[in-house]
Amino acid sequence: RYTGSIVVAGATGYYGSLTNWSNRAGQVKAWYIAAPGEWVLTDCLAKCALVSGTSFSTSYVAGGLALMMEAWPQMSGRELAARMLDTARDAGDAGVDEVYGRGALDLGRAFAAGTD
Repeated sequence: RYTGSIVVAGATGYYGSLTNWSNRAGQVKAWYIAAPGEWVLTDCLAKCALVSGTSFSTSYVAGGLALMMEAWPQMSGRELAARMLDTARDAGDAGVDEVYGRGALDLGRAFAAGTD
């Protein structure tokens, strides 16, 4: 029922590698994408803070999907999630793998792909 409707996020560090504390793709590798989640600069109204966690990776993924939904309102959420996963930058072992899943979030590639 929900196949193709869920994107799972893992956290990358400053240099783009998966953090040692992030979940790995494993069984959900087809729907897994890595995004920044370590040393994310936030809350700069009074004093900036560097934060870490997959919650911040999820925010990057959700925000990216929101931008894609705005750019292509004629496409379904399922289609846009597939585009995001299909245009991820390969990381780890070549292709879809047990650690990085589909790879690292790359909105530049997602937007460059245009509409089909």
